[in-house]
Amino acid sequence: MVRRFGREIAAVLVWNPGIAAAVAGLITWMSPQTRPSAVWRTLVISLVYSNSVGTLAGLLMPRLAPRFARRSPTGKWGLYVGRLIGITLAGCALAGGKSVRMDELYSWFAGRRMVRPG
Repeated sequence: MVRRFGREIAAVLVWNPGIAAAVAGLITWMSPQTRPSAVWRTLVISLVYSNSVGTLAGLLMPRLAPRFARRSPTGKWGLYVGRLIGITLAGCALAGGKSVRMDELYSWFAGRRMVRPG
């Protein structure tokens, strides 16, 4: 069990940065006049989201899949898609919270005050 968990973590740590780099590369490729600082910012944002969603999916889906074994193929796919949507929503909420926190820390280190709406 521990070895399997270690392999799952290793797979997540290998795939997520690659996916984040591919997203940042595609965004940069679509707008070639992008400044290098914007490319780095895009890469960091992609890393935050890919690690949040990918880690949750990589750790939860292998444990949820055996529960779907007795379902019909249509039922299995419905459950897989439903679970992936739920995991994606949870991962995006987690990444959004991390992004806000990172922005607050950056503002604090830069000595700027954050302007809060309202």
